[in-house]
Amino acid sequence: MAEAFVSPARENDLCYTVFTSGTTGIPKAVAITHRSWANLINWHVNEYGLDQEANGILVSAFGFDISQRSLVTPLYCGAAISLTSSSVFDGYEIVDLIERHRIRSIHLAPSSLYLIIQAGQAGDRLGTLRHLFIGGEALATARVMDWARKKGSACNLIHQYGVAECTDVATSYTMSDYQTYLAEGIPWATLLVIAWTFLMTDRPVAVGDIGQIVISAWVSAEAI
Repeated sequence: MAEAFVSPARENDLCYTVFTSGTTGIPKAVAITHRSWANLINWHVNEYGLDQEANGILVSAFGFDISQRSLVTPLYCGAAISLTSSSVFDGYEIVDLIERHRIRSIHLAPSSLYLIIQAGQAGDRLGTLRHLFIGGEALATARVMDWARKKGSACNLIHQYGVAECTDVATSYTMSDYQTYLAEGIPWATLLVIAWTFLMTDRPVAVGDIGQIVISAWVSAEAI
């Protein structure tokens, strides 16, 4: 008779450690606790209605924090996760897997998205996709808008921002008005995920201002 698995992990125990250079170029280790990690994954699943059909695929190197979300989120909601057989990024293999396993949700950087769109643009091979969680790099709207606005598309492009110290994601924005983004850029966020996020200057902040991004929340990760 099978017994339910009970994890001995506590909320403040170490979940994983990721190395990041941030803006300094000097590598540092960031330790993520189970509490902050579970908070992020639970938010993703509930906010976007991910369920047992939200099959995912890992398209980035395992050491990136975005890869941790790719691996764990589908399993958290009872869906499947697909892995590629190639040791290098192969957009055509990824498109084959998306079509074959009906992948619906992917966490990825824009540079990966461009290649996947290019490889899958013939026919409707990406038609099962419902949520693309984009982060890690600046997104070039012009390179995705024709595909994103394709008639009948049911896929949501969700632009996210965060750093390793705040458990990867602090803000989230679902894209829709692509023509506006060409001239004005992509808005920062419509959702605050696990933190209060501020843009600070020496005066009131107006549209287009440049300032310091400050993320404030309960301690969800500790730099070591």
